[in-house]
Amino acid sequence: MFAWLPRAALAQEKELKLRLSEQLSRDAEQRPRRAARAPRVRDRSGTLRLRLSRQLTEPPAIAVISPGAPRAAAPSPLASPAPPVPPAPQRVMELLLQVDVNRQRLDEPVLVLRREDGTLLIAGEDLDRWRLRRPSTPPYEHEGRLFYPSSDLPRLKLRLDERTQTLTMSADPQAFAGTVQAVTGERNPPPVLPQPGGFFNYTLSGTRIQDTTTRNGLFEAGFFGQHGVFTSSALASDLTRSEGWLRLDSTYAVDYPAELVSVRLGDTITRPGTWGRA
Repeated sequence: MFAWLPRAALAQEKELKLRLSEQLSRDAEQRPRRAARAPRVRDRSGTLRLRLSRQLTEPPAIAVISPGAPRAAAPSPLASPAPPVPPAPQRVMELLLQVDVNRQRLDEPVLVLRREDGTLLIAGEDLDRWRLRRPSTPPYEHEGRLFYPSSDLPRLKLRLDERTQTLTMSADPQAFAGTVQAVTGERNPPPVLPQPGGFFNYTLSGTRIQDTTTRNGLFEAGFFGQHGVFTSSALASDLTRSEGWLRLDSTYAVDYPAELVSVRLGDTITRPGTWGRA
């Protein structure tokens, strides 16, 4: 344990005292004219001059060391080394290149930077647009935009063709950022039941060959509501005769969207087999 105890503290600063100085003596021999102005004090060691010193007025400090206490080590000048000097930044050159990622034929011009050592730097916003991961290393700022060197993208291989000014990128699957989308199992809203109604379709045709006239037609009628749809169609080969009418098909259909079920009652045309025709 160390404690530094000064002697009696001085209430006021004392006046400066005189101190012998060998340097003043040497200066006096070289410059006798200036040395003649200062008072001389001689002793056996040679000619010494008087010099004002503030150190004589300051009280010396007394070190008190308690027995058994370890002594503090003197501070070493090597304990806190000076910080390393960062290397000077390299100059960059702007290149406007046509970039293609994994042969997707993007064919879009992109601003790329190139250092003096040939390292290419790609903008972070371009990496985000291509869904490529940004590296964790600090970026390089250029005109307000952040650029990342290609050496920090180990999963991305670049090939620059200076003749055609194209930059081809080959990225591994791990280089792309994953897409996570939460899908909820919401049920579809219940269907809107239609109001009661109906429809009627018809097709009429007439032909005349010499003295023979033929009139025929195709008719279809339907009715729908909350409980299903009923449709029926008929063919009239000769409208001038009542016995020329022929019913084609009549069907009643009900759909259940929630259960993905449809019910058909009546005439219907099913899908034929491999060797069948319909």
